[in-house]
Amino acid sequence: MGLNSKSFGKIKKLSIVLATSIYPPDIGGPAFYVKQLAEELSSLRIEVKVICYSNEHLGNERFKIYSVSNRIPKFIKHFIYLGKLFFISKNCHIVYAFDALGAGFPAFLVSKLLSKKFLIRIGGDILWEKSFDSHGKIMTLTEFYQSKNYLNFRLFGIIKIILSAADKIIVPTISLAEIYNKYYKIPKNQIEVIFNPLPEIPTLEKKENLAKDIIFAGRLVKYKNLNNIIKAFKDIDGNLFDKFLIIGDGPERKNLIKLINILNLENKVCILPKTDREVLFQYIKNSYLAISPSITDFNPNFILEAVAFKKPILISRINGIPINFPKRFLFNPFSVSDFIKKIEWLLSNYDEAKKEAENITFNWHWRNVIEKHLELFNCNRQSKCRF
Repeated sequence: MGLNSKSFGKIKKLSIVLATSIYPPDIGGPAFYVKQLAEELSSLRIEVKVICYSNEHLGNERFKIYSVSNRIPKFIKHFIYLGKLFFISKNCHIVYAFDALGAGFPAFLVSKLLSKKFLIRIGGDILWEKSFDSHGKIMTLTEFYQSKNYLNFRLFGIIKIILSAADKIIVPTISLAEIYNKYYKIPKNQIEVIFNPLPEIPTLEKKENLAKDIIFAGRLVKYKNLNNIIKAFKDIDGNLFDKFLIIGDGPERKNLIKLINILNLENKVCILPKTDREVLFQYIKNSYLAISPSITDFNPNFILEAVAFKKPILISRINGIPINFPKRFLFNPFSVSDFIKKIEWLLSNYDEAKKEAENITFNWHWRNVIEKHLELFNCNRQSKCRF
C-alpha cells in the first residue's frame, strides 16, 4: 500500500509532528488516518513524529511515537501532552493536529510559542456531537448551525480561535468547509477539502456461502443513530437476513445492549468488540450488506471500505462522500420506515443490488491524499520544500 520516494522524489529537510488524540489500536477514522499518513510520509524520507493519548505500548520502525497514558487524571494528562509536544516540536517545521481540542489546543499553543507552521484536520464537529449528549433536539449538522445552537457552547469561542490561527484547515467534506467558513468566519482560502481515500484492500479468503449478515463498524455514540436502527430490526423480515453485527465500542454500548435485550433481539442483533483493521476487512468481505445510519455522515472510512469490497451499502442520504450512490443505497435517517423499506429491498433483490455496488467508481486513493498534503507542506515532486 505504501508509496515510495521514486514516485515523488526524496522530500529533503522536512520534519513534521502529527498530534492526535487517538491512534491504533484505538478505533475511529482519525486513528487510522494518522497512522497511514505517518507511514506514507516516512516512506518519502520525511521525518515524522506522532504524539497521542494511549495506554498501549506503541512503536514503529519508521517514525517515533510518543504517548501519554489515559489513566492519568485529565488535567495532568493534558499538561504532560503539552510538555511532550513542545519538546518534540522544537526542531520540526510543521505541527499538524487531528482534532479541534484534545490535540488541537496544545498544538495551537506550541505552534505559537515556537513559531511553527500549524495545520489542523477536522474530521467531524465536536459541538454538534456534544449536542446529542445535552438532551436537546436531534438535528442534522446543518440544522444545528442554522438554529444557532452552537452559541450555547463556550467551546465555540475557543475552537474559533484555534481554527483562525491555523495556516490551513483540512476537512474531508465540502459541507464542513462551508460550516467553518460561514459560522467560524474562516476564509475559504484557509480551508482545504481532502476527501478520505478509497482503501487498497488485501486479498482475503472468502467463504463459499456467505451468511446474510448486515454489518456496521464504528464508534458507538448517539449521533450514529443505532438505537433507532436496532428498533427497526424488530420489524424487518427475519427471513431476509441472519444477523446484524455492530462492531465497535463507545459510551452507548451498554445502552444498546440493554435495548437489544428489551426487544428480545439477542438472536438477530449482536454487538462485537472493536477489532483491528485486518479482522474488520474479513468481516466486510464475508458480509452481505454494510450500513451507516448516522444523522449526518461525514465521510466514513467504513463505508469506503465496503465500497472497495464491492458490497451493497445503506447510508444516510445526508453524507459527505463524493460518490453518486444509487438512490436505493440512501435513506432518510429520521425515518425508520424508510430504512426498513430500503434494507428489505436490498436484501430481497440482492443480485441487482450487488451489480449496482460493483458499478460504483471512486478514483481517489492515498496517492492523491499524499499529493495534496505535499502541496500544503509547500513541497513538490522535485524535492523542494518551502517553509
